[in-house]
Amino acid sequence: MGLGAPALLVVIVLVACQPAPTPVKLVTSSAGVVILTASNHLLRVSLTKRKVEWDIGLGGSPQSEFTAHLMAFTSDEARVAVLVRGSTSQVVIVDTTTGRELARHTLATALIYRGLDVGLISGRVYVFANRELGPDRGPAEGPPSDAVVTVLAPDLTLLVTQTVRPSAGFDWFVYQGATDPSETHLPISYHGPDTTGVDLIAINGDRIVDPCTKPGEGCIRSHGGFVSAGGHLYLATGSSPVIEADPSGTTVREIETGISNEHIMELAIDSTRSQMFIGGSCKYSSGLFAIDLRSLRVRTLAKQFSNVCGERVFVPGQSSLVVVDPDISVVDVGTGRVELRLQANGKAIDGLVVAA
Repeated sequence: MGLGAPALLVVIVLVACQPAPTPVKLVTSSAGVVILTASNHLLRVSLTKRKVEWDIGLGGSPQSEFTAHLMAFTSDEARVAVLVRGSTSQVVIVDTTTGRELARHTLATALIYRGLDVGLISGRVYVFANRELGPDRGPAEGPPSDAVVTVLAPDLTLLVTQTVRPSAGFDWFVYQGATDPSETHLPISYHGPDTTGVDLIAINGDRIVDPCTKPGEGCIRSHGGFVSAGGHLYLATGSSPVIEADPSGTTVREIETGISNEHIMELAIDSTRSQMFIGGSCKYSSGLFAIDLRSLRVRTLAKQFSNVCGERVFVPGQSSLVVVDPDISVVDVGTGRVELRLQANGKAIDGLVVAA
């Protein structure tokens, strides 16, 4: 993420379970982040006012505390679609200014839902899921599972549910799913005990077609999450290198970050596509790093084994970064100093940057 400005702030998010408060209606909103917690609280944090502007409970039982990609803006960016996972999973649309719930759709119970994205051209909501076909075979194999995509219309009417990767004996555990900017492909990454990589799945009218057939591997080499920027994909590998691939999935270059003692699963790119940010997991070695995508120089914003940690990093602008897992911490990018640390209702598992 490119930050050429004087004081860049980073935010890291931690949260704990409490009853749902009444939404606070705002007269004005400032730039900040919207955070989803494992207790199914959705809150908006102002980076200029340094406070929580609203906090709503979306209901349902607590979900996994593992970081996930569960939110996306609708095409007008005035609303956010949120995947609330549980014994009954739902897609909820929320106004990002007021925190008011606008719509809700209950998903079929036969699937285990992993993530969500919104097509910015059609406004369709793509929900990524698994269908378990048998019992768990242990840590080396997991349950045999299909990868499945459910597509909802902008009004949340169900359009189609389709298997995109039949199990064939593998656990195609979906880690992240997304739409590309042209909404012609769905990159889906896998993180099963016996699967890895990314499939680049074609959207062909109302059909979704996966040309990838490699056993246990996606057609693009990777391991973990990915970011689309400037028409290219930047893919985590689970270790220090990051792969940059063109729209077809062909590797353009391998970026060596030199970050050791980490299982790197997430990364973020700034709006100018000049810098990449990687947060060290709180479960591994912590820390926070900036990589210049032109010179490939790596800058340590916070050392490993420091009090700055979190796998998810968000870039609200030239003056701030947001890191999630599990606190909300605002960090000055120039100095690496934590400017603000907030705790919310439950552990933070996803976030989005919102404009004023």
